[in-house]
Amino acid sequence: MYHVLMFLLALGIFLSILALIAVLRATMHMHATAIWLQMQQQLNEPKMVQALHTVQSLAQTSSTNGHGPSAPPLLINGQFDAVQTVNRYFANVGTLVRDHVLDEDQVLSLMGPTLSDVWYASRSYRDLLKEKSVINHDDFDWLYTEWLNGEYQRRAWHTAA
Repeated sequence: MYHVLMFLLALGIFLSILALIAVLRATMHMHATAIWLQMQQQLNEPKMVQALHTVQSLAQTSSTNGHGPSAPPLLINGQFDAVQTVNRYFANVGTLVRDHVLDEDQVLSLMGPTLSDVWYASRSYRDLLKEKSVINHDDFDWLYTEWLNGEYQRRAWHTAA
């Protein structure tokens, strides 16, 4: 009888632990989903849409005309704020992906092309941003590199198939 009670007690503790793990996983998933929804909402806010448009337009104005890299043109009329806003946003997304709070495949599949456009458009301003802020823009660079690696693998897979 004693062994049966001990077994039932151990089984109860084990099941309680499994239930607690299930609750924690569900809570973490809900937290990640909430963060993902917030990040998507921020991406669609009018201020961010305007900042993305401004940054993407910088890529069209900063042509090197085949003469190699040149100093980036001066930022005027809120362009610096737009570059800073976009870089801060994608650096934060990169941090959340790197820390496994957000799913990398989900982020890159939905934001990849935009990420690539704004990274390319703002690349010449990144050093200026690093001098004037404490934001870790390396996570933006890391996220862009992850997207490039995924695109390369996807294209290689489609070519081989």
